[in-house]
Amino acid sequence: MQFFGVNTRTLGDEIRAQVEGLTPAKFRENGREYDVRVRLLPEQRDLRNNLHDIYVPNMNQRLIRLTDVARAKERVGAATIERQDRGRYVQVSASTTHGVGLGDVITDVNKLS
Repeated sequence: MQFFGVNTRTLGDEIRAQVEGLTPAKFRENGREYDVRVRLLPEQRDLRNNLHDIYVPNMNQRLIRLTDVARAKERVGAATIERQDRGRYVQVSASTTHGVGLGDVITDVNKLS
């Protein structure tokens, strides 16, 4: 990828935009706000069938064929996406060690963030 001048973040952002779409604007009407999402057609978002037709920009804004800089591997992922207030979230749970209080655990976790 370095030879072609493609940044992994740019590559990931481009693929995400092609699959999920982008929300470049908001529509406001009667005090309510709506995201405006721009997406490809469903058949264009099919990475499995269109992998050879996807191009990503390099650092000079030239388009590079995705298959020149990446290989696709299918993997099994999460079966569901958890959401709260329309946002995705991941829930992490654990048990405390005997003799350790919840307050101590919260303090330790806050130190990590």
